Amino acid sequence: MAATIYTGQIQPGGTFTHTNSSGGNERVIINYIYAGNEAGAATYPITVKFGTTGSNPGNAGGGDNETYFQIAKYTSFGKSLGWATSADNYGGGQNAYTGGNSAAGPTEVYLKNGDFFQISTSNGYPSSTEFRYQYLVIPE
Repeated sequence: MAATIYTGQIQPGGTFTHTNSSGGNERVIINYIYAGNEAGAATYPITVKFGTTGSNPGNAGGGDNETYFQIAKYTSFGKSLGWATSADNYGGGQNAYTGGNSAAGPTEVYLKNGDFFQISTSNGYPSSTEFRYQYLVIPE
């Protein structure tokens, strides 16, 4: 089976979900997630979840068999991101620090059959251009 590439934008308050229905395992590689820059909006406008919804939906992640991390506004997150500033400073590579709040999470996750990978966004942003993504799903 071939890999699938997902690229797009999410409306504020929206969600994008991929569910593994391949019958086998899948690898998800996060190439790029952009978390917006609206000054008055939520500090962590993007939540990335993966796993299987569990039996305890009251906890912060939504279920015992899933996990999540959040991405702060003004942040670009992904595998092997390069960056530069307007002050002619250079940077590059994975785990580059971009200031302000920080994001910590895997750039590669693994899904068993029936697991999901989800990107959800906060309300209070002006448009979908504030939330952009690209990730790759590879059947194993």
